Amino acid sequence: MTCLVRQKLKEFSGYGQTLRVISLHPDIGYPWHAVQCTGGGGGRILVCHGGIGADGRRVVAVGMDGRGSTAYGLAKSAAPTAAAGLPCGGGQANSPMHVAVDADNFVVVLDCANRVVSVLDPELDFVREIVTSSESSGLGLKDSRRVCLDAENNRLYVGDGNGSVTVLQLK
Repeated sequence: MTCLVRQKLKEFSGYGQTLRVISLHPDIGYPWHAVQCTGGGGGRILVCHGGIGADGRRVVAVGMDGRGSTAYGLAKSAAPTAAAGLPCGGGQANSPMHVAVDADNFVVVLDCANRVVSVLDPELDFVREIVTSSESSGLGLKDSRRVCLDAENNRLYVGDGNGSVTVLQLK
């Protein structure tokens, strides 16, 4: 669970018992969503964070110590304790809101401000856009907030703020 105000990540058992609490470094402000990588990236958690007044709006790979190591997205300043991110544009997220990770640790990022869905490799380098900004309107995506990956059926579900869900068949 992501705690927006307290800047913490909490992991619970299936019975609701707290398994782990990770305090995020102060430069990882406004955490929106977090997901743990599996397989080779099992020691890191991807956190979508940022907002007005935050040091950056990025997807950051966070270790168990709460510090970022690799980032994708827009950074306002280069903080020495977390990855700075890259300038916005040319495959860089403006407002990453939600992510999904496949079995090979490729990452699907939902950028709500740009209305783009992108794919990153396991090192968080841009690979390609699945949905471009211009395609979003045609798909009815106006206020996208969530993504869910169904790798078994090669589908991506994109949840919009109006309550609708768009299903994309992946190649």
